[in-house]
Amino acid sequence: MGFWPKAALLVFTSPLLAAESFINVTDYKAPDGNWNQAITAAVAQNPGSTIRFPVSGGDYVVDNSNGPLVIRDFTGALSFDPGTRIVCQSTARGCLSILGGSQIKIDNLRIGYASMPQQRIHESAFYAKASSDLRVTGIIVENSPAAGVLISATFRPSVTQAFVTSTLADGISFENCEDATLSDSTTLDTGDDGISFINYENRNVADFPNLTGGIAKNVRVKNSRSRGIAVPGQSNILVSNFVVENTSGSGILVLRDPSFNTRQPANVKFSGGLIVNPGQLAPATATPYGIHYSGVSSVEFDNITVLNAADRGLSGMAAAGRLVARNIHVTGGTDCVNIGQTRSALLSGLTAENCDGYGIFVSTSNNWVAADGLRAINVSRTSPLHRAVWFENNADVRVTGITIIDDQPAPTGYVIGQFRNQRLAVSGVHAMIRESPALFSCPTSSGQIRFVCEGPPY
Repeated sequence: MGFWPKAALLVFTSPLLAAESFINVTDYKAPDGNWNQAITAAVAQNPGSTIRFPVSGGDYVVDNSNGPLVIRDFTGALSFDPGTRIVCQSTARGCLSILGGSQIKIDNLRIGYASMPQQRIHESAFYAKASSDLRVTGIIVENSPAAGVLISATFRPSVTQAFVTSTLADGISFENCEDATLSDSTTLDTGDDGISFINYENRNVADFPNLTGGIAKNVRVKNSRSRGIAVPGQSNILVSNFVVENTSGSGILVLRDPSFNTRQPANVKFSGGLIVNPGQLAPATATPYGIHYSGVSSVEFDNITVLNAADRGLSGMAAAGRLVARNIHVTGGTDCVNIGQTRSALLSGLTAENCDGYGIFVSTSNNWVAADGLRAINVSRTSPLHRAVWFENNADVRVTGITIIDDQPAPTGYVIGQFRNQRLAVSGVHAMIRESPALFSCPTSSGQIRFVCEGPPY
């Protein structure tokens, strides 16, 4: 059926599995070729063993018309030979569910459906719940009518070298898990978030316990018809070395989502990433930003490049939250940086370039801001306000080092200023307006409002 490109058919061999004796699932095949019964029997009779799916079995076609194939309380391993795959017949139900169990190892699982799904459902192609120390390596999922991989209420799950494509919901999602790990994985053409870490509240505690913690590293999301990487409600999350390309919603998003009863995220960090064309993929959404946060307790963004956002590059609001943003480079979009009501904001090494509106706009609604090393380059390209860097409605602003550069034939972004700040101290302002240096003027200092500009503009 041509599910997977050759480049995606990765093979991972575990030395532990090589040393073990295998139980061949083909030995349990019924005369009528019913793989549901064969797989269920092999697992039930050998709950702690390695169940091998040899290539001689061909496609393991599963009848899931009455629900997904369920494996319960397993403690062994499922090992799939290269070239094997589980193919589910009905797109109206999930495909494979792992319920309970511990220290399960699943290698080289490939899941597909016999036909393309036409309608989104709630049951994911691969689903695991209430397990511990689940290890999934080299999973490939295509054409899921829901999420490709969904792991829920599980302790220390690990997914490595996954490839998930053409889903109607999320690509890879962890909900209410403790210390989940995702690495070296890709999602492509997802109907919802590419990758997500979720923590629901106000639901059945047994089903959605308040478990936190997760790591995603070396991950790539391309063509998500929602957000690229989303953290709704989850805490203690680190995402590093990531690429997000082409999304309908924000490239990366951290939020408390009241509409889905999520908790408030805390201690969430994104580090070392590239976001390209966020918000540019149809259909349009309400938050087509590069980086966005909302209702968080604390969040940090570090060393991230945002290119060609449909709207703002870096934006957010968190009335009781703390933002740390370091070494963020935004090119293109409306406002490159737009920080709204936030309890405290620490900004360092932000660069705004070639955006149509504000270069850097900070308005925390009478809260605290500390910043250094801000740069605005050829900004405010279509705005009559010409504001490169602007502070408004903050309680206390302390900034060291602002550079404004405009080398366009007709300069557009050359204004630095403030409005209704209680206290503001800005020093080390440099302006380089090549064609019309006289356009720049250092704002007037008065009382608790002070600007120090260095050197004549040129």
